[in-house]
Amino acid sequence: MCLLVHQSNEPCIEVVSIPTQMITMSSLQLPDHFRQEI
Repeated sequence: MCLLVHQSNEPCIEVVSIPTQMITMSSLQLPDHFRQEI
């Protein structure tokens, strides 16, 4: 899974140390320019 930061146009950042449940809940609170792809 990875986080795509569209605002900064940065490459995909892999998130390994964060549990899937926390990522899912966090993705609901992220702004529109943050998009999560699993």
